Amino acid sequence: MLFYKKQLLKVATLYVNTFIMNIFMEKMNFKTKLGAILLVLSSFVFASCMHTADVTDIPDVCFEKEVLPIFQNNCAMSGCHGSGSHEEFDATTYAGIMEVISPNSLSESEAYMSITNNLQIMPPSPYKALSKEQRTTIAVWITQGAKNTTCP
Repeated sequence: MLFYKKQLLKVATLYVNTFIMNIFMEKMNFKTKLGAILLVLSSFVFASCMHTADVTDIPDVCFEKEVLPIFQNNCAMSGCHGSGSHEEFDATTYAGIMEVISPNSLSESEAYMSITNNLQIMPPSPYKALSKEQRTTIAVWITQGAKNTTCP
């Protein structure tokens, strides 16, 4: 989320700079000035609404029983991120998965960003995208510190 908030603030700053420049140059009519003001203000409102989820009340996600099977069944296919693969990480082990995970940070976790990216979602076609439940399980696990937990 931090990445997107920073990007939104950059865009808002660009709008503000453009708006101020145009006011001083008097190139905008009244409706355009009003529209620009509303756009700038709404950018700041949306940026201030972003927050990180509180996962303290959610039971710990078990890596071995809940997270590892998602990676193994959806990412470790032949030619993808399986053991012995030449791809950037091995999705069959905790150590391999941690190469693309930043504990406590969804926006810095490359694997999470890949499964939620609308432009090039993983796994790629013809494979089925992860379900909302699977993405949420991974998100909670990362937010809880991405621990290598085993459960009974």
